[in-house]
Amino acid sequence: MDWKDDLDNNLQAGEPIFEKANDKPIIVFSALAAALPLNEEQCINPFIEKIPKGDENDVIQKIDEWEKYLTLVSDVKKQIEGATTIMMASLKPAIKMDNGYPGDAVVKFMLNKQASEFFNSKLTEEAANPTWTQYLYPPSAKTLLVADILKNNAEEKYFVVLTPSCDMARVKKNGDTNILVAECENKKSFHNYVKLKEGATTEESDKCINNVSMMLSYGYNKGKVSLPELPKVFPYLTVNLKKLSFIKLSEISLSPLLMGKEKFNYCRVASVNSPYREQIVWAHMVNSCRPGVPDRDYKSWAENILK
Repeated sequence: MDWKDDLDNNLQAGEPIFEKANDKPIIVFSALAAALPLNEEQCINPFIEKIPKGDENDVIQKIDEWEKYLTLVSDVKKQIEGATTIMMASLKPAIKMDNGYPGDAVVKFMLNKQASEFFNSKLTEEAANPTWTQYLYPPSAKTLLVADILKNNAEEKYFVVLTPSCDMARVKKNGDTNILVAECENKKSFHNYVKLKEGATTEESDKCINNVSMMLSYGYNKGKVSLPELPKVFPYLTVNLKKLSFIKLSEISLSPLLMGKEKFNYCRVASVNSPYREQIVWAHMVNSCRPGVPDRDYKSWAENILK
């Protein structure tokens, strides 16, 4: 459609189109495409595109780019029927309760919980899955969760939340609290690798890759945890669990789109999903709760033991 001619120069008049098609792809092909205002939800939707009127090939190319993704979205939508059957079955004990109807909130909780478990069961841990699939992006939880990744735009620094999810969810809407975070640093500080020189042999390359892979499999190294890159969002990170600080909850935006607000110094950019979330929690507990062995000259110690 042509936004200008069809809507009499009223840019707001097209809003109902987005409301009716919020789960469908939309391309606005118009001379006024750039001026079209979008709300927060529409801005993060990758299947809403504004293309200046001109070459139609840009529209065709975008449709071709989207098709493979939207086909799979359609397949997953069909699974909802299976999820509904499981959801309905979960209500059986509630219906038979002696004290009657447990309330809307309880029933909705049960339905959502079953739906979540149903879709989790459809996931498979395939070796071919890239490492960045461990993230939930964009994060959708209404409160911060443990292992959420925060970004400080002013200093271009990243932090990982260590305060338990339930503690942050309990904070009242108008309340405030400090949350514990660990600062992230250069990826090399975890792996301690030497970058291969140009022209390295296959044997040298394989040895280096195996050494780093083995280190990654440990998941924890001297108070540090390694996190993979999320392309176009943040680089490879090393979480330093010995470099802790507090950030006020009120200074953190749950959406990067709100970073323009003065009170927000940090934004949540992604959530680390299970089981990697548990890995970070475990590593934090190992680092903070054990009696503690300080960093020291372990090599000399080992040599003396072996004499």
